[in-house]
Amino acid sequence: MKPIDLYVSGRDRALLHRVTELLAAHWDPKAEFAAPSVYLNAAGHPAAPKDRRAASAHAEAILAMYGAGGPQADAVGYLRRAEEEALGQARTTGGERWGLAAIIWRWSHGHESVPASGQDAEPFARRVSQDRDVSSRGDR
Repeated sequence: MKPIDLYVSGRDRALLHRVTELLAAHWDPKAEFAAPSVYLNAAGHPAAPKDRRAASAHAEAILAMYGAGGPQADAVGYLRRAEEEALGQARTTGGERWGLAAIIWRWSHGHESVPASGQDAEPFARRVSQDRDVSSRGDR
């Protein structure tokens, strides 16, 4: 079973915790960006985050996209829109957003092991953003 399947079924929250750590450390360390007030969770049910600025709300939204079979481009757009809504323009580059979206996709679909909590994932994200072909190949 892929990690995303375990997450969707509610049997394993490790993926959510790891993605939350990644986003908090490398995308929104100041919790400036707001998640949607309501979205469909990974099980396809409406969900409303308790704290829209929490990294976990963004992690849940992205994992819901991937759990529903969405492509990496959806997550990249999600990250960009959240930045633009908060700041008037994107803070990160497209390559940085692709790197984050790709590593989350690879973790969730079992193409790379989810690192232990607390292990810095930035080298993974940097490697993927430098080779955009990796992300597009994994998104088929």
